[in-house]
Amino acid sequence: MGRNALIISVSVLMATTPAWAEVEPLNLPEKEERAPYRLTIGATTQIISEDNKYLGTRSDEGDSGIIGQTQAGLHISPSDAVRAYIEGRMLYNTGIARISEEGESEERSATFAELRQAWVAFDVLADLHHTTLTIGRQRLREERGLWWNRDVDALRFNYDNAPTSGFIAVSQNMNDYRIGEDDYFRAQDRERFRVIGETRHAFSPSHYLEIRGLYEHDHSGTPGVGSIAREEDRDDEDGHLLWAGLRLGGKLMDSGAPLTYRIDGMGVAGSEKISDSISGPAGGQRTITGTRKRDVMGWAIDGEIDIAAPTLPLHPVFTLGYAFGSGESNPAGTDTDQGFRQSDLHSPSSRPGYEFRHPPLRHYGEVLRPELSNIHIIKAGMQVPFLDHSHLTLRYFSYWLDEVAGGLRSAGIKAPLNGTDSHLGQALDFAVDVPVGRELGWRHAAARSLSSRFIVGGFKAGEAYGPADDENAWRAAAEMRIRF
Repeated sequence: MGRNALIISVSVLMATTPAWAEVEPLNLPEKEERAPYRLTIGATTQIISEDNKYLGTRSDEGDSGIIGQTQAGLHISPSDAVRAYIEGRMLYNTGIARISEEGESEERSATFAELRQAWVAFDVLADLHHTTLTIGRQRLREERGLWWNRDVDALRFNYDNAPTSGFIAVSQNMNDYRIGEDDYFRAQDRERFRVIGETRHAFSPSHYLEIRGLYEHDHSGTPGVGSIAREEDRDDEDGHLLWAGLRLGGKLMDSGAPLTYRIDGMGVAGSEKISDSISGPAGGQRTITGTRKRDVMGWAIDGEIDIAAPTLPLHPVFTLGYAFGSGESNPAGTDTDQGFRQSDLHSPSSRPGYEFRHPPLRHYGEVLRPELSNIHIIKAGMQVPFLDHSHLTLRYFSYWLDEVAGGLRSAGIKAPLNGTDSHLGQALDFAVDVPVGRELGWRHAAARSLSSRFIVGGFKAGEAYGPADDENAWRAAAEMRIRF
């Protein structure tokens, strides 16, 4: 498939939403009558198992773990003009499997306690409605998570004057507010100054346009030649980057077979200094062998079309799609890197949807979980409701490299690529979501919020993995959630 191909991916809609799948109170709450204090508590248990993620190239092929987490959030509303929120979380992991959670990076496998959010919001510009200044650690989230879905230290100005809304923020993390096994805060996480903004305009009742931008100045510095860095603390890139893009979405048909669409076009440009390194001298260490400067100019597209079929038996929703991130066409050169990369604020999963929301799904598959970089992805799927509030989801993915390479920028499969072939492989995901409390008709808020999910994903390696071609890898997760 050509580099200039149009990207259309289709995600699944769901007609019902368990309580835990609703958007968490991480962004500003709506201006409405509310109690001065409100406490919310949630708990999640996950059992996760991964098998053969090195595709037979290593002996320790399997990861598993039981992950338990609790979180508590306190909303404080002393007046209509001032609101505050503080949220903490404790996470316990019995193994080394990665947590399966919206807004989490792929590296979170430790046991820790953290202050997740702590912000104060003030109504400003009294003659304008819904203009708010928010100060503190807060969640920046956009529906798809392709741009950002993380907790950051920021000063943010929000505006919501229909039909136009959005925000502009400046951000630089001061700490990770975490203690435990994962309490080491890397310098490059802190020394990244960002200016972030988005605006959304509904130009008709059924269609909207969104514009997003992010400027990042990574001033953490790169290590000198000959120095030794810990593998988990590598800081290979340091520079000035600008991401910009558009999102167009809406509904094309209001009756018959409803069809909703979304398409994102994204680009990144700037310059950076990068470090080259080799393994050693000890395990888990890298020795810096050199540094070089280069320009960055990459692009990507991701979109979706959701087609409901209410006249068919079981009322399925069908999924068709494609996604693309450019690759580096001259990997040996030092002048320009044409590969797209995401912002590091992005989320590998999200709760997409237009009329309906559903629990978070990995954008590009449960097993491979690639970053949108140097890759083509074709996607197809189907969701079928059952019982009163539950549903089944089936999704298929096929992956190709844009430019042949020795590895992906970030992925769940850890085996090396052969550098000569482009087909990465195929994947199939199956998910069952059951909001237990709603299905049983429980009335108490906590009992009604009880929800369960089971996911199993399989990946079959392609020619790009060389000797591992046709190897199979698996990932399964079962979870239970409650919130009150």
